[in-house]
Amino acid sequence: MNKWINGCVMVVLLSLWAVSVRAGVTMDSLVYSSEEAKPELIGEIAGWATFTYAGKADFDHPDDSSKKASASATEASVAIPFPVYSTEDWNFFAGPQVDWYRYEFDQVQGLDDVDVYDVVAQLAATYDGIEDWEFVLSLAPGFYTDFRKIGSEDFKTFANGVAYWRLNETVQLVGGVAYDTAFGGDDLFPVGGVRWDPSPTLSFQLVFPEPVILWAPKKGLMLFVNTLPAGGKWNTYDETPDNNRYSFETQGWRSGCGLEVQLTDSIWFHIAGGMEYGRNYEIVNEDGDSMLNSDVEDTWYSRVGIVIR
Repeated sequence: MNKWINGCVMVVLLSLWAVSVRAGVTMDSLVYSSEEAKPELIGEIAGWATFTYAGKADFDHPDDSSKKASASATEASVAIPFPVYSTEDWNFFAGPQVDWYRYEFDQVQGLDDVDVYDVVAQLAATYDGIEDWEFVLSLAPGFYTDFRKIGSEDFKTFANGVAYWRLNETVQLVGGVAYDTAFGGDDLFPVGGVRWDPSPTLSFQLVFPEPVILWAPKKGLMLFVNTLPAGGKWNTYDETPDNNRYSFETQGWRSGCGLEVQLTDSIWFHIAGGMEYGRNYEIVNEDGDSMLNSDVEDTWYSRVGIVIR
């Protein structure tokens, strides 16, 4: 219970899939007499640099289920996409993304701490040449490994495609498909839901797998709550002469809330936190034998950084 209390006290989570909010009804004009002082949700996220820590949590010892081991996780992520080409209907973006993850294990003999990386080229295109429709396609080719050794198995390309259909001035229907490791494996899964923007300061984006609610109570401040999958999959190699390969998979969900404060025209300070739950760690060798497959207890997490909008 203390972990849940600590997590709720920490100000919480950024949605990396939060998209720009278009004006709906203009009820705020009844309250704000100055257009300059009027709050609104600002643009979509164009880049970020964030640091995340998930607190230590217990799991069943892989060699003796009567004993407990523990693990904590640290993440750092930097992404800098750039607009590369645009026409009246098309926009193309490209840029690097580098993620570092460190999993620290305690009380498990022979299981060292794990450092893994995503080094990715983010490629994206949007098309809005059909009335009331918008299409978004993104690709993420790159290496997902610990870089002790690099082979063809470490290179993967993930992708997602999403269509937005505007039902009316405030409601959009969203549908698509994604191929990613968000749930721990190399999975193909649906993306879909509804987005409702009742005003320029409030957006309900109830879209699986990352629903988010955004609110701008005043100019230069945005608050949010959301849920998203927090899985991943990487190849790791031991330090023997043979560099034996293992697959390291994590599963889980993150739910929380947080805020962003505008620092400059395009740079926002971000702080977030919440709970991780439904967690599992698995390590499998090249023969398919499981070296570790344990459910991990719920824990809190916090995140701090900047985003560019």
